[in-house]
Amino acid sequence: MNRYVITLFVLILVTAVTAQAKKPEPPPPPEDGFAGTWIAPDEADIPNTPAGDMIRYGKLLLTETYKYLGAESAMPITGNKLACTNCHLDDGTAAYGGPWSVVSLKYADPGIFSSRTNEYRNVPVRINGCMQRSMNSIDSRQLPENSYEMQSIIAYFDWLVTGMQVDDWRLVEGTGFVKALPDMDRAADPVRGRQLYEKQCLPCHGNNGEGVWNPDTQAFIFPALWGPDTFNNGAGMYRLRTGVRFVKGNMPYGRADATNPESLLSDEDAWDVMSYVISEERPVFVNHESDWSGVGPDDVPNWMKKRVDAGYAIYFPRSDYMDYIAACSTAEPDTSYPQVFTAAQHKYGPWADMLQLQKDIRAAYQAKCLPAP
Repeated sequence: MNRYVITLFVLILVTAVTAQAKKPEPPPPPEDGFAGTWIAPDEADIPNTPAGDMIRYGKLLLTETYKYLGAESAMPITGNKLACTNCHLDDGTAAYGGPWSVVSLKYADPGIFSSRTNEYRNVPVRINGCMQRSMNSIDSRQLPENSYEMQSIIAYFDWLVTGMQVDDWRLVEGTGFVKALPDMDRAADPVRGRQLYEKQCLPCHGNNGEGVWNPDTQAFIFPALWGPDTFNNGAGMYRLRTGVRFVKGNMPYGRADATNPESLLSDEDAWDVMSYVISEERPVFVNHESDWSGVGPDDVPNWMKKRVDAGYAIYFPRSDYMDYIAACSTAEPDTSYPQVFTAAQHKYGPWADMLQLQKDIRAAYQAKCLPAP
């Protein structure tokens, strides 16, 4: 092998090694809150088949809910004029805006146990819970599980799951709302919240929280926040510790970006403005007094687990809570006894004492009444 060939071989080798060394890094994950763990599937890829038709119809039911399921529709279910996507933003594809990215897997059979309703909630049960509470369904109506409408909504959820980029749905980022905010050491202030609302929220949601309604599309441009056309007091959004997370990560709409802290309201402002929203009149969930009744699969009465910020009766604990521990009773609490904390404190906080007492009650009940494993 002559000197020319050897030199050429060395040059080729060096070039190859250099090219390998300079191989471009993969692009960073998108800054959309999902961090590359989920990418919204392309609607253009939905097939023109009966299955594809169900996916598209499921989306319509969720984005134009009043038109298809409202009081004046052919299938009257919902009692307000909201669309499901008024809370599940961008057609259920917005990170930290209540996305439906993995809901089909999270609530796969048998579902997740809910101490609020004393049942395992799979996807159909979860959907109907929203219909009854967030959509304030007429006479607490439900979508029949085998109906074309229910199955179409599920088909849309199943299709969204195809955007998952990781092996386990638990690794998908951006689900639900932003992480829980630290509880304040004071009660949230609806009076201050009203002042914030008038500065930050009124242009979209109106002087009376009525929102902006488009009669042509039969949908809200900006949803009602109180009054007859919004979520009832049994909805998760009515609980301040939940609602504040939605506000923190998503409001004011169009300005807030959950991935950019500088675009968000301060924690204090988010607490107070949401407290003002829930201070106003709204529909009452017809079955609210049955929430957190019964006994869960852990053999602990569900009233011992009621969310401390569930600002509606029946309030727990009552002053006789020690009697239930002493007797290992699973009976429903006697509401003739006064509640330990006021209704206002349940609704607006502060909750530290409530949370500690609730923890102590459960621990005492389990220690006395349940056999050690």
